[in-house]
Amino acid sequence: MPNYKFKNMEVFSSEEWMINASKKYTTVFDKSEITYTWTEFSFYNKLFDEIECTAEISLKSFACNGSRKDALCSLDSDQVMKPKDNNIVIHDGWGSKKPGSWKDEVYWIDNVFMDTLITSIPFFMGDEELKELLN
Repeated sequence: MPNYKFKNMEVFSSEEWMINASKKYTTVFDKSEITYTWTEFSFYNKLFDEIECTAEISLKSFACNGSRKDALCSLDSDQVMKPKDNNIVIHDGWGSKKPGSWKDEVYWIDNVFMDTLITSIPFFMGDEELKELLN
């Protein structure tokens, strides 16, 4: 990431904005309520105010069951950054329109930036009891 600096990556379940244009980020979800999970990835453009450039970004999700890691999806994009873009924020998500489609598992989202793994975040699907226990 020589021309970019990682800032943050968060997981959330609703695209609805809360007070003060904020979101509720969490890593524990009640599987009976969730349809889609969303990832917000942000980074700084070190070439700010210099040149336009493009970054290849992949958000890859996995379900983990014991020692098995099953790929669920890869959300790939080419992010064009204009010289005026200092802070870049990318939102993407996956899931099903039907609540209750998620299983009781540990999931991971990996951020691959220009063919380099930048960060991985686990998140958990379970019932209301798990949500209360871990939040």
